[in-house]
Amino acid sequence: MSRRSLAFGLCFLLICSVFIPMSLGFNVKVLKIEQSSNIGIGKTLYVGGNGLYNYTKIQDAIDNASNGDTVYVFNNSSPYYENLEIYISINLIGEDRDTTVIYCNFSETIVDIHADSVMVSGFTIKSCEVMERQPYTIAVKIKNCENVVIKNNNILTYKDTAVSLEDSSNNRIQDNVISENGRVGIGIGQDSFFNNISGNEIYGYEHAIELGGVYNTIYGNYIHDNLGGIKGEGIRNRIINNIITNNTHEGGIMGNQVDDILISKNIITNNGGISGGSISYFPEVEWAINNISIIDNYISGNKKFGIFLWSHVNTVISGNIITNNEKGGLYLSGSPNCHVTNNQISNNNGIGLEFKGYSYDVDNLISNNHISNNSGSGLSFTGGKVQITDNHISDNKEYGIYFPHGLASVIAGNNIVDNSINAFFVIEVLFIAILINILVQYPFYRNTWYANYYSDYNGGRFYIIHGRICLLINYYFPWFAFDWRPAKEPYDIEIVDRI
Repeated sequence: MSRRSLAFGLCFLLICSVFIPMSLGFNVKVLKIEQSSNIGIGKTLYVGGNGLYNYTKIQDAIDNASNGDTVYVFNNSSPYYENLEIYISINLIGEDRDTTVIYCNFSETIVDIHADSVMVSGFTIKSCEVMERQPYTIAVKIKNCENVVIKNNNILTYKDTAVSLEDSSNNRIQDNVISENGRVGIGIGQDSFFNNISGNEIYGYEHAIELGGVYNTIYGNYIHDNLGGIKGEGIRNRIINNIITNNTHEGGIMGNQVDDILISKNIITNNGGISGGSISYFPEVEWAINNISIIDNYISGNKKFGIFLWSHVNTVISGNIITNNEKGGLYLSGSPNCHVTNNQISNNNGIGLEFKGYSYDVDNLISNNHISNNSGSGLSFTGGKVQITDNHISDNKEYGIYFPHGLASVIAGNNIVDNSINAFFVIEVLFIAILINILVQYPFYRNTWYANYYSDYNGGRFYIIHGRICLLINYYFPWFAFDWRPAKEPYDIEIVDRI
């Protein structure tokens, strides 16, 4: 063979090795995509409709699909009386969410997902009379899965749970309408992580959402007309930008055990019920409520307190508007290291901010709040240590600041203006020896009033805060405290409106 022929043959082989695989679709990038993602790159199987090879049943199409395929379901053969089990990574797409209907068929679960990377979209998924007689029913169950998307569906169930996530992470429940008379709209189990629940409308349930697990996000949902809104528990979960309204029995957001939860930028209105407040945490075990941040929410028109927290540690309540709630604005009890800052607390029926500490060795801060026009006192404080600084407290129908049994606190730099009585305190001691200890041996137990502005200050070197002391049971005597440097002009105290 001549050198010219050899060179020509080598060039021809080189050209073929490059262009022939490309023409046949053997692209290295395509193979790489197939290995990393199974969604949206396979064939399409059709159910219903008039196609020659279309399937009659959705499950038959699923059983004949492969990873990455799409099962497309026409609405002209709806409703489909089936219970679906999905063990492969597919897209299951309905033609129209309002007219492509999947009813149950003698099973406790309508759509049962056991595979990663599944999408279900465009259906009405509904329990039927058979499921109504079942004690336990789930419309969509996601178990031991990741990267599942349930979006743009109508989901209706009459008994138990519309969407259940068990031991599942990185899933998305988005833009669904979830309704009827079940127990739970969306349930997130304790071993589920990094799930995103967003853009859903949920109504008609005992609890719209039961939130457990870790690092789950509840964002941008419309939660209304349930018995209870969000039962928010777990660790490091986030409840952000939701509208939570007209939940009649247990309020808007409630829980018994939580650590590091953020509740931010929600609109929480017109909720009622037995739980204490529109945001209510009452632990079953003492100090089981830790690291709650309630920030930049609008909380109004609720049947009890705007916020009710009991036996909690390391709490931040900041930037909220808390107004027109029927029992009071903010109730805090057993609250070591609690910071209440930059809130507007106004026009509540009852006390604006009621704070009850357990001992004299806890450090709390109430600062830079506007507390006004409440039908009770503006601020009522009992027990513990607290710094009350830089607040504007005005036009409350009872006391501006009321200290029933409050000791060891600092009240400084506040505007206390035009309340029925600007400030009042009570000291209860049953023995003279205890009184001597408080006033002489342990002066750090005393409240310190310093440099506040009082609208009824008439000049002079000091301002007298009137109170009373109980030395024997039911026997009270007048008592006094002094602000030795009262401000002559009101402070300019502004809060940042971040809502």
